[in-house]
Amino acid sequence: MIAVDVSALKIGDSLHVRHIVLPEGVTTVIDGDITVFSVSEPRVSDAPAGETEAAATEPEVIKEKKPEAEE
Repeated sequence: MIAVDVSALKIGDSLHVRHIVLPEGVTTVIDGDITVFSVSEPRVSDAPAGETEAAATEPEVIKEKKPEAEE
């Protein structure tokens, strides 16, 4: 397991592969400039309070298509 402390990062900060201290004998095969973590501002929803939470907890119900009535 590799643990990374991101508690000091502020909004707009990024952590790249090259910043991660790897255990002895472990190397990476990917570019050190690849971003691993990026901190951004929270987004504000336009939905009324409670509506967003309900949408997140209720599953989407997909119903089978009804056959079209013959004329």
